[in-house]
Amino acid sequence: MKKWWKKLKRRLESISRGDQTVFYLTWSVLLSFGIWMRLGCPLPSKEMEFRRMERTHLLPRSEIVLSYGTRSGDGLQVSREDGSVLALDGTELYLRGRWMAGVLEDKAVVACLSGNGRYIRSFHLNSGPSLVPLLWRGEYLDNVGYWVAHGPGKTPEGNPAYVYNYHNFAPFLLLNAPEEVSSAEITVRLEGEECSGGGWQLKDGIWLLGIEREQQLDKWATGGTAYILRLFREDGSLLLEREGVL
Repeated sequence: MKKWWKKLKRRLESISRGDQTVFYLTWSVLLSFGIWMRLGCPLPSKEMEFRRMERTHLLPRSEIVLSYGTRSGDGLQVSREDGSVLALDGTELYLRGRWMAGVLEDKAVVACLSGNGRYIRSFHLNSGPSLVPLLWRGEYLDNVGYWVAHGPGKTPEGNPAYVYNYHNFAPFLLLNAPEEVSSAEITVRLEGEECSGGGWQLKDGIWLLGIEREQQLDKWATGGTAYILRLFREDGSLLLEREGVL
């Protein structure tokens, strides 16, 4: 290796400065291309990457309804891999991984754009409100969502402190929600246990629901899991209740 390098160095010293510049630029481009290939050929924007995944999986072009955004930068200790979306009530919701979702006439397309967890999957949409789980690697629900309550508080010893409380949840997209919906609730039945959670409106007809649970959620298989979806009006009255299986 040293002999090869010395020979190359002598060869470069014998050519003009302009030719040396061209040589180094060429090798820089080839090296950058190799690194780009090694990383899976990522595209410069999340929308372009999502469109490429649609094409490579022979899916039609969908209308994007969920796209992770930039974090608020309020000093929270969160991973660089976590994206966030902002609910209409101002709550910042974090999603582990880079998630995007689009809708077609009768399908929803969900994609995770993170490195090791990259995948894309389509779901059939029912008439009316439809639930779409955000899955980790397409197999199991994980703690892929969380929100943070923070403000003045106390340490376990009772001393004043600024406290951050992290609330994990398993996220579901609710699509085609009626305009009258003011709040939403989802309950999942699994292994003889019921776990419930509320939701946040992201835009007209689109909500992010979250099932909160203290234990890890990575063993929650979605196939065959029963759920109850309840939608409420502004006065608290029940607008819709639907039972189904994920």
